[in-house]
Amino acid sequence: MFQRCLTAVICAVLLLSIAACIRPYKTTISQGSLLRVQDIEQLKIGMTREQVVFLIGEPIVRQPFEKSRWDYIFMSRRGYLEPVRRNLTLLFDGDKLAKIENNYYGKHLAGEKADLPENLQEISSDDVKPQ
Repeated sequence: MFQRCLTAVICAVLLLSIAACIRPYKTTISQGSLLRVQDIEQLKIGMTREQVVFLIGEPIVRQPFEKSRWDYIFMSRRGYLEPVRRNLTLLFDGDKLAKIENNYYGKHLAGEKADLPENLQEISSDDVKPQ
């Protein structure tokens, strides 16, 4: 009798310790505006707001007190990997695009090979499902 109880306790402890090592599945969470490299490359200083909206869409964030700033933000987290954040800020002077602050795709837009983390290189517009 004692041996059966001891065997049952050892089996339970082993099962619980194995179960503690297993991580549950975490789904990919994506939020914001996922922009294509080709579209960002077409942005030019002097474009009108209407041309920018036609090219890359409405900004996800518009500053309420600063109408001349548009922010396009994207964040994605795949499973247990570090979240990936991308930012594109457009500054307007009147109706014309005056400045582009881009850390959306890193060095890629400067014509150099992108020096990006592996989980950032994997994300494409096919990975993000509209909700």
